[in-house]
Amino acid sequence: MGIFYQYANRLAYQYYLRNLNQIESSLVFLDFTNAVDMDGPTTEEEWRGATRLIHAVLGIPANLERFGVYHAYIDARLLTDAV
Repeated sequence: MGIFYQYANRLAYQYYLRNLNQIESSLVFLDFTNAVDMDGPTTEEEWRGATRLIHAVLGIPANLERFGVYHAYIDARLLTDAV
């Protein structure tokens, strides 16, 4: 129940699907940039740094694409402009 619980939980579910049940799946983390109402990373570079930190703390490889885990970066300003 640590600070990275949600992230680790999603990775565990991806492992459950792909490795334990042989169900082809992908996990995509949507990382929002320029989300001024949130207290977190605001640029893609900051998100990448945060992800590297999370992976280091959890003791997992820096790149998880071979396990079907990806990150997509979405500019939150594009969403607010669409409304």
